[in-house]
Amino acid sequence: MTFLELTDFDAHIRSSDLDKILASDFTILDDVELFAIERIKAEIEGRFDTTAIFAATGTSRNNLIINFTVRIVIYEIYSRINPRNIPDLVQFRYDDTLDVLKRINNEELNPSGLPILKDTEGNDKEFMVLKSRAKKAYDY
Repeated sequence: MTFLELTDFDAHIRSSDLDKILASDFTILDDVELFAIERIKAEIEGRFDTTAIFAATGTSRNNLIINFTVRIVIYEIYSRINPRNIPDLVQFRYDDTLDVLKRINNEELNPSGLPILKDTEGNDKEFMVLKSRAKKAYDY
């Protein structure tokens, strides 16, 4: 694995359960981890320096990104086994992760510790999020 470590899964799934799910073939984790990293990059790369985020190692890695990556990996592992029988908690965590990533990209949430993209002069890139007001119905 390039970004995650096996100990990162301990907070989400017992190691014995992970071993059973993977049938002791931990090479599956490499493929699924790459997918999870690309999924996260697709959500936040317009605002954050994802190369720097995923190049970090050890304790310099962002805990929020570790958590999100593990959640996506676990969901993908379950969906490869039986997509119709994904545990509710795994599904909830996956959906929550994608929702939070979208909110982070839309500047509704601002996590600390993530490196902001820089422009060619080395200054933080400025972003503008365009939104509209919710349509109101005044018909009675």
